[in-house]
Amino acid sequence: MTERTLYYWAREYVAGIKEGEDYGDLPRVITINIVNFDHIKLEQFHTAFRLREDVHREYVLTDVMEIHFLNMVKFRKKESKERKRQYVGEVAYVFRRIFDS
Repeated sequence: MTERTLYYWAREYVAGIKEGEDYGDLPRVITINIVNFDHIKLEQFHTAFRLREDVHREYVLTDVMEIHFLNMVKFRKKESKERKRQYVGEVAYVFRRIFDS
């Protein structure tokens, strides 16, 4: 799944400019993967990845790449109704952030 996601991200990224155009015109590309299986081995249902420096995590190399995974298995396992509402709010936040940028 990771390689497939990167492939489609890269395809969209390079399609953003034509030969001879300035690299600065390359677009910001955000992928959102809604999955119904346990792909990312972390506890939270929403994970987001960006290009950051390993030691100085606050230093983002670029904002042109953003990859999100929304794990519906983990989402459904959450016990609290209030927690589920919070997560739905997070998903709405992600989509607002994407479409408002």
